[in-house]
Amino acid sequence: MVRLDGAPNFRDLGGLPTVDGRRTRPGRLYRSDSLHRLTDEDLRLVRTLGISTLIDLQAPEEAARVGRGPLQAEPIGYHNVSVNRSLEQPPATTLAERYLAYLLSDSAGFAAALALMAEAQRYPVVFHCFFGKDRTGVLAALVLDLVGVERAAIAEDYVASGPGMALILERLRADPVYAETIERTPPFLLDTPAQAIGEFLELVDEEFGGTRPWALRSGLADDQLAALTDLFL
Repeated sequence: MVRLDGAPNFRDLGGLPTVDGRRTRPGRLYRSDSLHRLTDEDLRLVRTLGISTLIDLQAPEEAARVGRGPLQAEPIGYHNVSVNRSLEQPPATTLAERYLAYLLSDSAGFAAALALMAEAQRYPVVFHCFFGKDRTGVLAALVLDLVGVERAAIAEDYVASGPGMALILERLRADPVYAETIERTPPFLLDTPAQAIGEFLELVDEEFGGTRPWALRSGLADDQLAALTDLFL
């Protein structure tokens, strides 16, 4: 975890083990919740990470509503790659089904984010949505599985959003703009159980034959997938 008061779900995806005995590089790829509330101290810390590219997974209207906060003035390449069309799908009864619906409704958005990650000049990269759990969790699971990270480690990374989510929800429940929405949200949608991301990847296996076939079907090329491995392991 990178301890940021304004973004409690910010962390480095480095150090995760792969099935062939390697590890993901630290200081290359970060995931986070929304970054619009960074404090001055947070900003000083983020600057030390040397972030080159920010991938915002929120819908354009979401991104416009919260704004970019202090990062607006920073020399960081900003890409709003929306992956927020899942509501077009039937209501999900599990998190895994919800996450699969993201791919079924907007594979192109996730593929576009991965294409950015396949370009060496983009690094270090941070990607985020609002909570940093769902859309961000799906993109994290996709990139980690594509480069061969052990699925148990992918699940552990997903679970690591739990403490940050608790703090985010505590703040939102005290905010009159968000409180009612949070209270109406089914509790399972706000949880971070380890099995959720594992079941999601199993559904990807069943639906597409795995993350690699999904990626190729969604427009990514073999050389881009190879670049992800070279850049991140």
